[in-house]
Amino acid sequence: MTNDTRELSIEQLDQTSGGSMMDIVIKAYEKYMADLGAKLINDLHKPLVPKTGLGFPPR
Repeated sequence: MTNDTRELSIEQLDQTSGGSMMDIVIKAYEKYMADLGAKLINDLHKPLVPKTGLGFPPR
């Protein structure tokens, strides 16, 4: 039994992974930015003052 260890070229890595390494990086970055944008938009729509008011007792 032999163990053949060698480095793969970028083209061979692309074939093995099923796509371009750059495409994978770009997709991951796009997902990260979309998630970050959604979080920022969500945070902007949160009220600054709690719904219970400013803490004054009701009259």
